[in-house]
Amino acid sequence: MAKAAKRLFSQEYLDFLKRFFSIVLTIVLLMTFWRLREIVLMVFLSIIIALTLSMPVVRLQALGLRRSYAIAGSIMGVLAFIIIFFFLMLPPIAVQTGSLIREMPAAIDAAEKSYNDFRDQNPQLKDLLPATTDATAGSSMSGWLGLGEPEIADPEQTLTETVGSSLPILTNAGNIVIALVVNILLIVIVAIYILIDPRDYAQGVIVLVPPGYQQRFVQVLTELRRTLTAWLTSLSFSITITFIMVYIAMRLWDIPNAMGLAAIAALSTIIPNLGALIPIIPIAIFTLADHPSRLLFVIGTYILIQQLEGAVLSPMVVKRQMNIPVGVVLVFQLIAANLFGFLGVLLAVPLLGVLITLVREIYVFDVLGVHDVELTLEEGSDGDLVITAEPIPQETAQVT
Repeated sequence: MAKAAKRLFSQEYLDFLKRFFSIVLTIVLLMTFWRLREIVLMVFLSIIIALTLSMPVVRLQALGLRRSYAIAGSIMGVLAFIIIFFFLMLPPIAVQTGSLIREMPAAIDAAEKSYNDFRDQNPQLKDLLPATTDATAGSSMSGWLGLGEPEIADPEQTLTETVGSSLPILTNAGNIVIALVVNILLIVIVAIYILIDPRDYAQGVIVLVPPGYQQRFVQVLTELRRTLTAWLTSLSFSITITFIMVYIAMRLWDIPNAMGLAAIAALSTIIPNLGALIPIIPIAIFTLADHPSRLLFVIGTYILIQQLEGAVLSPMVVKRQMNIPVGVVLVFQLIAANLFGFLGVLLAVPLLGVLITLVREIYVFDVLGVHDVELTLEEGSDGDLVITAEPIPQETAQVT
């Protein structure tokens, strides 16, 4: 009897120790992740770059090329695209973007003048629309900013003060640029190493998985790859189609700096949801400056392009693989911004896609045991919510 009690006590004690050390290990891992979250995000970005480069590698391998030649061809193709972009496309984009920046003050003044003229020509709206400047400020950029007339100062004193105040800013800017270049190089180098032989890194992680769950772990990795591939396909398509359609629309409406505006709109699509609002400001300013009567039509055309690309074209490319509600993305963007900064905002969608895939595969499928079932929430005749579960056809389940 004593031996049984002792054995029972020992088993309970061992179970307690396992749970205790599991909790401690989980806390340590979470604290380590929090301290190294920037490095973890950089590794995640390296994986995304490696996955981007692996897409043409897979296609070249399907044509019969060896993997080493396919990798070399993929990297050379990317380098060739970068060189072509810098020498053919970047100069006109840079010129028009620089012209956009230089003409911004004059465009703002012209837009302000158009607004004031419209306000003066419509007395019934004059009390509702706020005035932009007072009578003494004038319509110049300095007046619009409330700077007034510049004071005359000693040139040597001004130069000394300017240089003295600029040195810390230049030093900090130089350090930021150096750190950014070093981080980019590290991310690219890690991505290339992952691309060369991703199986080595996957096998190193699989060793830590219990033998009975290793095959399932490989299936989860495959689903994660599908999720990130769907996001990359959608992003590349969105950038390309947005640039083409915005450029054509700005040329048709005869808006200046069409290529620069199209480049801003295309790059803004990297930021989900909120990025679509960024190009509205420069588009509105240059439209008001040259063709104020076309403002509503130009803005409406841009919004139509965003709706067409976001609601029709991109879903046709990625189908249901990245079907994430907009509200969820917006909330997760705020969380990612607080945790990881601006890079977290840029990678909010792939991070959320990875989390959703892990929850679905590990918790919903493995823990809850719900497989190939589509849940539908409907509202009954009495206003109560009713949930129905229907099996997904095998062909659809394999695609999604």
